[in-house]
Amino acid sequence: MNTTFNRSLAAAVLAAGILLTMVGCEDSGVTAPSDGNLVLTPAVANIVIPEGAAEGTFTFTAALYSATGTPMKGVSIRFVTSAGSWDQEIVVTDDNGEARATLTLLSTDPAEVDVQARASSLFADAKAFKTLQANDPPRAAIIDSPLGEQQIGSVVTFDGSLSADSDGVITCYQWTIDSDFNPDDEIVQGVGASAIQRTYNNEQFMSVVLRVSDNAAVGAVCNDPAVVSIDLMSPLLATINYTITCENTPPTAVAGADVLASLAGSEVSVILDGRGSFDPDGPAILDFRWDCGNGRPAQPTGVPGLVNCRYSAENTYIAELTVYDNGTGLIDPDTGDFFCKKSSTDSLVVTVSRP
Repeated sequence: MNTTFNRSLAAAVLAAGILLTMVGCEDSGVTAPSDGNLVLTPAVANIVIPEGAAEGTFTFTAALYSATGTPMKGVSIRFVTSAGSWDQEIVVTDDNGEARATLTLLSTDPAEVDVQARASSLFADAKAFKTLQANDPPRAAIIDSPLGEQQIGSVVTFDGSLSADSDGVITCYQWTIDSDFNPDDEIVQGVGASAIQRTYNNEQFMSVVLRVSDNAAVGAVCNDPAVVSIDLMSPLLATINYTITCENTPPTAVAGADVLASLAGSEVSVILDGRGSFDPDGPAILDFRWDCGNGRPAQPTGVPGLVNCRYSAENTYIAELTVYDNGTGLIDPDTGDFFCKKSSTDSLVVTVSRP
C-alpha cells in the first residue's frame, strides 16, 4: 500500500509542477477575460509532405477578442498539439490580438492531429491532416545545336534547360555521352550542368543521354566527383543521336595495272606507281603508303607515289596502296592521322616467276 501511495503522490506532485510551470509561462501581465472569444484559424489545415521529404509545416493563427469584440494585445497564447512540434509554444498577441505559431509534422506522425490554442480559461480547437504526396518525377529534355550534326573542330551545344519538374525543382543534371570513337563513356554531372558544349576533332557517332533529379539529397552530392547512380535519377530521361562529320570527299587510290616480273637472279625489283591517284576536292594526294605484299618495306624513289618493291621468290603477291588527302590541312605524313581523315585503298597483283 505504501508503494502505491508513494507513486500516486509522486505523479500528483509532477502534474502540479507542470501546471505551475505552464501558468508561469503564460503569464504576460494581461489576462484573457473569461467572457472573451478565442478563435484559431484555419479550423482544418492540410500539411502536405512531398515524397522523400522528412517533414511539412503549417502556420496557425489564434485571435483573441474581448466580449465587445475588441482585439486584446499582450495576452499569452499557448499552442498545444497531439503530435508534431511548434516553433514556439507560447506567443503574445500583437496589436491585432493575433498570435501565430508554426506546426511541424514529421512523415512518421499520425495522419490526423488535434491542435488547440489556450488563453486562461479560453480555448479554441482545430485539426491538421497530414498527406504524403507522391513525387511527380522530373522530365529531361535535350536541344542539340546545330541539329543532328556538326563539323569537326566546331562547337556543338547540348542544352537541357527545358527539362522540367511539375512539383519541384531540378537539383541535378547528369549527361552521358557514348561515342563509337571512345571506348569509355563521358559522364558530366552538376547542379548547374543544364547545358554542355563540346568540340570534337574526329568523325564519330554518339548517343547523348540526359538524366535529371529533383531529390534534395542527390542535389547535395551532384557536384561531387563520384558519379550519382542512375537509380537515383528520374526514369524520364532524354536521348538523342548525334554525328560529328567533315565536309571532305575521300581521295581515290589508283594502284595501276597488274605486273608480271621475271626473277632471273636472287631478286627482282618492281616499280609500283600510284601517281594516278587523285583527290576530287583537294589539290593533291598528301600521303602514299605502299605494302609490297611480301613483308618487305617498299623503297622510296624520291617521287611521291612511286616506290620500288623487291621480290626474291616466285609467287603471286597482292600489293596494296593506301592514299590520304589533305583533309583540313592538318596531317602527319608519317602516320596519316589528322582531324578530317579521309583515305582509300587499291591493289594490284604482282606475279613473280622465273624465265
